Order: sequence, then C-alpha cells, then structure tokens
Amino acid sequence: MLAAITLAACGAGNSGTSASSSGSGKSSGGSGGKSDFVVGTVQPLTGVYGAAGLDIVHALKAEASIINAKGGILGHPVKIVAVDDASNPQTAISATQELISSNSLNMFEPDVIYGATQLPLTKNILSVNICGSAECSDASKYPLDFSLNPPAGAQVPPLIAYAKQHGYTKVGILATNDAAGTYFTQTVTTDAKAAGLTVVGSQSFSPTATDISAEVQALKGSGAQTVLTWAAGATIGVVMKGMQAVDYTVPVLGTPTVFTAPVAQLVPAPVQKQLTCLCYAVGIRTGATAPAVLQPLVSRVTKYGPIASMMVVGLAADTLELANYGFTKAGSLDPKAAATAIQGIGSASNYPGTDFWSYRTKAPEFTATNHAPASGPLSQGFYGVAKVSPLVDGMYLGTYPFKY
Repeated sequence: MLAAITLAACGAGNSGTSASSSGSGKSSGGSGGKSDFVVGTVQPLTGVYGAAGLDIVHALKAEASIINAKGGILGHPVKIVAVDDASNPQTAISATQELISSNSLNMFEPDVIYGATQLPLTKNILSVNICGSAECSDASKYPLDFSLNPPAGAQVPPLIAYAKQHGYTKVGILATNDAAGTYFTQTVTTDAKAAGLTVVGSQSFSPTATDISAEVQALKGSGAQTVLTWAAGATIGVVMKGMQAVDYTVPVLGTPTVFTAPVAQLVPAPVQKQLTCLCYAVGIRTGATAPAVLQPLVSRVTKYGPIASMMVVGLAADTLELANYGFTKAGSLDPKAAATAIQGIGSASNYPGTDFWSYRTKAPEFTATNHAPASGPLSQGFYGVAKVSPLVDGMYLGTYPFKY
C-alpha cells in the first residue's frame, strides 16, 4: 500500500497530517460548506530527492493556508493530498494512478523529477509543475499543464554567460543520465558553441550513483577549465566528492538544481569554494536573514519542517497561486477555462504580483505552444549568484540580480 499523507491546510498553525489516501473533495465544512478544492501531488518525500519533495509539500500546504485565510479558491477551501514515491520513477507512475482513482482532483502537481512520466495520466486535470524536463511544458501534448520552473535547457544561458564573463573557453559537462540531465547536456553543447566556447568533455552518471570518480577523472583529462553540472538534490554531494577524490580543482557551475538540498552538509568542506550556483534570486539572501518580503511564507513553511531550498519552496507556492489565478480569472472550476486564463497571464494588466514569491516582480510569460516561462525576461533579474554557505531558511548567501 502506498504511503499517503493528506494535508488539509485550513490553518497555518495546524499540521493536519495523517496516514491516509483519502481526499474525496467533499465538503469539509469550510467556506460556507462548499466542496474542497483538492490538490493532488506525488512527490519524493523520501529517498535521494526527499528534501525537494518535502519542500514542495510544505510549500503547498503553507500557500493553501494563505489562500484559505482569504476565503479559498472561488470559495472552496484548499486541501492538499500528497503521496510519497520514494524517489522511484516507477512508483511515481503507480502512485499517480492510485491518487487520481481515489480522489476528485482540481489540480495536480507532478513530481519535481519524474513529472513527465505522470502527465499522460492527468491530461484532464489542470497541472502546474516545477519539473525541469522540457516535456513538462509541452503545450501541444499537455494543454492543461504549465511549468513555473524554467526547463533544464533554459537554465543553461546564465551558466554560459557566467563562464564567458570569467574567461573560461574550455568547458566540461557532468550531468545525470535522466531526461532532464540529457536535455541539459544537449543544450550546453549547442549554447556553448554559439557563445564561442568549446565543450572538451562530457560525462553522465546515474542519479543513484555513489561514486563517479572515473567520470570526473575523464573530465580532468580533457582539460576543461570549468565544469557545468546538472545534479539535482543530493547528487551534488556525489559530484563534489568526485572532484575531491581526483583532486580536480576547477570551478563547478551548477543550475538551481544543485542547491535544492542542504549543500553545506553534502559537499565536503575542502571543495565547497569550487561550487557556484546560478540560482533563482528567491533562494538567495544578501544578509543574515531572509528578506522581509519572504517572511510571511517562511514563517508558515517552517511550521511544518525546515526549508531545504527556498528556490523550491518559492516556486512550489507559486504553482498553487497560478492555479488560483487561473480559476479565479475564469470564474469557475473548469480546468480548460483556467488554462486559457493562465496562458494569458503574461499580458494581464492586473497581474497580482504580491500574491507570488518567485514571480513577484514580473509575471511568467507562456505561449500557445510552450507552457514554460519565456527565457528572455528571466535574463533581467530572475537569477543570482550563490555560494555554499550556512543555510538560513533555505537560502544561501550571494548576490542578485545576475543579468546577461
């Protein structure tokens, strides 16, 4: 039996957690007796990607409490039903099948890693994700699905720009061999050439690998001046241990995925200075504490557990706000009408920026064929530069914005 957690987020101070796979969508008695607005999600709450999965569930619950305090979505109280897939792609599929057969869902939040495998099962449900795969934003396949996480390929331009600004001309690629990592590798290869950089070596590894010294040694032998890596969650620890093992001292530039787990604990101290993240600005602090604008979200999320990554929390909270925007704009719980409203959010004159966290200053821009945020606007302040440092409310010390 799959381990499920039903999270009825009716108040920020109540954990509302029980071992259950229920969540029928029937009235819980809130908001004038209207039925619940049920958000289903299958995430890695345990295993190698567990830190990211817990952040997502806690963020959804926290944001639900914020929305419910304002009367819910069209008067319907938001309820979160979360299932653990234990960081296993096959379990993610079977868990999704069980979730949708046992619940009447108004929104689905796909797995942060394996979301692309779940979407064929949820085509009739509005889905909002932070999956890094390009398939997670393919509007031609999944017109009711939107991504707030720039896909793996769209996270490459700031890495290329940073490498070029620092005079690196020979780059190496080190990425997981899953769909997101493969897409990352392809995009780095193309974008590096266009920028006048040379990819002198490329290595891939399994997300479950515990020792990749051989792959790192191969990159060292290639003469790469810097290594561009796609290593989600705890896998960045394996990458940096490999760097240490073969005494490879070049800078390692990572996408936001590398800082989605507690890197100060995962990365050996002697190689921490080598690692730089071109991270989302929402996950960067410039002082000792989180910025004041993020404190309302931080205070709610930390009631349910520590924050591993504010980048994950900020994006995940925004997924629920994006659904809230769509259904509210549509004036009904019709998923097709909500999707139409969301697709036009980039040109909306009344974008409710203060309801969002990662997209507070500018709305995500979608097109009819691509439901991932347009990359152009992201170059003007969405990213920052973060280094390994003490984790404070899921945020690392750094600077922002990084413009390119």
